Amino acid sequence: MRKMGSNTNVKKIVLTLGIFDGLHLGHKRIISHVVETARSMRLKSCVISIKYPINYHSDEFEGLILSTNLRKRKIIELGVDEIELLDMEKIRNMTARDFVEDYLLKKYALVEVIIGHDFRYGKGREGDAEMFKEYGRIHGFKVRVIDPITLNGVRISSSFIRHLIKLGDLKSVTKFLGEPLLMEGKIVDMDEGRILLKRPDEKLVTPKFGVYRSFVFIDGRWTEGFARFFKDGEDTLIELSMDGIEKPALNREALLKILESVGCEENGKIIYRGIQGA
Repeated sequence: MRKMGSNTNVKKIVLTLGIFDGLHLGHKRIISHVVETARSMRLKSCVISIKYPINYHSDEFEGLILSTNLRKRKIIELGVDEIELLDMEKIRNMTARDFVEDYLLKKYALVEVIIGHDFRYGKGREGDAEMFKEYGRIHGFKVRVIDPITLNGVRISSSFIRHLIKLGDLKSVTKFLGEPLLMEGKIVDMDEGRILLKRPDEKLVTPKFGVYRSFVFIDGRWTEGFARFFKDGEDTLIELSMDGIEKPALNREALLKILESVGCEENGKIIYRGIQGA
């Protein structure tokens, strides 16, 4: 195995890498370690977020929890100095060794790499945490592995959170994310007290069709109301019912926090349940 010298052309960094879809509590824990370690060593913190998982285009993949735009924005909000959204197509045919030596070490001067216990890399997912530690010993950087977080006996994972979203259990989603599920959309239609949103053109997981208590951010303020998810032809749209919102412009961007289900769609009708705290 070839040994490479330090990359002297770039700043030394503390790095983590993964998909980080949803930015759940486990992801936030890893990134907080990166930020704190980098600051304590007076280095730059960096996150490489792989844009889409390898099975993104397969029928089995249920969709992203966060759009890539929101994922990038929220990673930056965690205090990271640099973020790279990496296209899987650039690295999918690299061996684990080539990914570390011909991609990471040629681009970054690694001081420490902090990863989750289940991080895999390289063609065929051949690389694991122990192999990464071996590359670190050879090339002079430290590798730290962070154990998973469990909540009520359940290991927090993006796949489990997608399952909860599909079930419409947004209260549990909030617990695993550490905050309400965040979405973005563009205003495509409106009338008095009703706004219609279309989400970005990505494969995004959608809550079970029905009505959810929500907050929407339009024109600089959050307003409480209700969001109904429904199918319109090939599109999944969001109908917002909010009081006190002045008529916004079409194509304006809006943010949405989804709190809890208040009614699910059954045979084309909404079956409402009691709304706690409403």
